[in-house]
Amino acid sequence: MLLIDSSPDVFMKPPLSVAMISLGCVKNTVDAEYILGTLINEGFQITSHPENAHIIIINTCGFLESARDESFEIVKEMNQYRQSGRLMKLVVTGCMADVDRTMFAENNLRVDLFVSPFALDKISKLLLKNSVNATTLNQFIPPYTVHAATRCFVTPPSYAYVKLADGCNHHCSYCRIPFIRGSYRSKLPEDVISEVTSLVDIGRKEINLISQDTGQYGKDLHTSVDLTRLIRQLDNISNLVWLRLLYLYPSTISRRLLETIAQSRTVCHYLDIPLQHVNASILKKMNRSGNPLKIRQMIDEIREIIPDCAIRSTVMVGFPGEDNNAFSELRDFVAEEMIDHLGVFIFSPEPNTPAKCFYKAVDNETALQRRDELLSLQQKISTKRHKSLKNTIMTVIIDGPDQQNPGCSLGRTEYQAPDVDPVVHVVGEIPAGTLMPVMIAKTEAYDLWAHPIPAGSEDETV
Repeated sequence: MLLIDSSPDVFMKPPLSVAMISLGCVKNTVDAEYILGTLINEGFQITSHPENAHIIIINTCGFLESARDESFEIVKEMNQYRQSGRLMKLVVTGCMADVDRTMFAENNLRVDLFVSPFALDKISKLLLKNSVNATTLNQFIPPYTVHAATRCFVTPPSYAYVKLADGCNHHCSYCRIPFIRGSYRSKLPEDVISEVTSLVDIGRKEINLISQDTGQYGKDLHTSVDLTRLIRQLDNISNLVWLRLLYLYPSTISRRLLETIAQSRTVCHYLDIPLQHVNASILKKMNRSGNPLKIRQMIDEIREIIPDCAIRSTVMVGFPGEDNNAFSELRDFVAEEMIDHLGVFIFSPEPNTPAKCFYKAVDNETALQRRDELLSLQQKISTKRHKSLKNTIMTVIIDGPDQQNPGCSLGRTEYQAPDVDPVVHVVGEIPAGTLMPVMIAKTEAYDLWAHPIPAGSEDETV
């Protein structure tokens, strides 16, 4: 849905102050950085204090009911700043700006302008228009190419996210993404390479490739380009240190891709594979491919080709029809210690999804118990694995100061993705973006504690 404001009247002129609140996933984070960078280049001033802003932009998430409720609460809170007379316009963009825009009026919430996520290149002009009347076109486009020069970073200076695509073709029965974002649309490979190069040129050491299904990249372009070929091209970028692949649908993980990762100079030995479940009946109702045998074979192949690969996954409990036997199968799978990092979510019946109408719903209390049981099990697995790392030397990238522990810095190994995984607390105040060897001195269920290794002593026996 492309939003076009047809009003020719301009009522505001820069310099105007803009505050942004971005909700939801890191794909929204990339959009927020693009919006802020665009506005700065157009002469707007950015403030982190909404009470001082002429314009407040809320970048919404509409994936789950809880996310929509959070968006409503933020809009309600921000509307209070109208009383001072300084706030001129409250703007909603993101996933709720198209298909869910009527929900704001239904909740008695005032929004002055909705900007589609497919019209972000027009946002500066839309903010200056007097009218909020708009027309919508059924037009989905690939994600914008977001070079460093058109980006205001909200991530630490050590890493950046790059969107490979937008939309999804899988149509899982519980998921709204195809309804909100349309079908899968890849960014052109030359645009990806240009964007990554621009980010590396300003010092970003780690690039995280994201989309709804990163393994699907390029298949809609009708060219010879796919994820394996893109990896080989990105490997040629000087000074790119780490390349991380996030959101890989299980069926897209081929032996060819794994061998490319194993041979790559830059790709982290880390795969983010949302499994959602392992019970064949539940997977079928979810409209997801795979079965327990195929999932185990995939993981065995990963371990064969990339022995030290860290695997992150997410699973869903409480899906309609998940009886005790189906949950026991999922619990037994987790107990096999195949997953290094695990997120557990409770099924949420969402509008515009087939699963909303499925029978045999699991009550919330049971779903909560199942979630807690899996998280407790995974915590024990993580504790056991981390104990084996004590007194070992690992390379970390420093993201910045450790705000909770003065005199320390926050780092990550290649086996830890930003935002979602545990961290390494490194003793010392170390500049962000530094890659360095550290000695793991203390382990916890999730986080690790380490000391820097003096130069020249990396090969010492520990």
